Amino acid sequence: MNRTGRPTGRPRGGTNHDPKIREKLLKLFQQGLGQTRVAHITGMSHGYVGNWWTIYLAHGKEALLEPMKQHKYSYETRLAAAKAVVDDKKDVVSVMRAYSIFSPSPLYQWCALYRKGGAEALIQKKRGRPEGYKVEKEPLTREQELEAMVRQLQIENAVLKKVAALKASKSLATGTKRK
Repeated sequence: MNRTGRPTGRPRGGTNHDPKIREKLLKLFQQGLGQTRVAHITGMSHGYVGNWWTIYLAHGKEALLEPMKQHKYSYETRLAAAKAVVDDKKDVVSVMRAYSIFSPSPLYQWCALYRKGGAEALIQKKRGRPEGYKVEKEPLTREQELEAMVRQLQIENAVLKKVAALKASKSLATGTKRK
């Protein structure tokens, strides 16, 4: 909450794509209010309202009212869109419309990657450990093998002692002698 008691920033708890919020944003946008005024009225961050404003300008009211879903874009689309913004100096809204990009966020990321590393930076790399990757363990020395065996025997011994103690406590509780 800010000083005036309004919530600040992006709505939390899964409400960031709530249809009621999107309908409210659409009504305010259609009234001709700007991003700053809409952000003030709704208590949302200017950046959050700006993203919805860009989506509204690029794809119309239908894009605001439809549920958002994850989109995957090909390397060619990412490269062409980033080049259009960075090299050709086209505006984000027209590029989103031309390449059917449904959110400005990935476009901004692609542009940053393209500026930093060129076309190669937009190639999606596999994450994680490579397939078939196995860590080769060095063979244990005789001393390490014996230490591991001692640890294992100590664990087994402790378990057997606990079992014997449990049996003894049960026999005391029932009053029977162990044979």
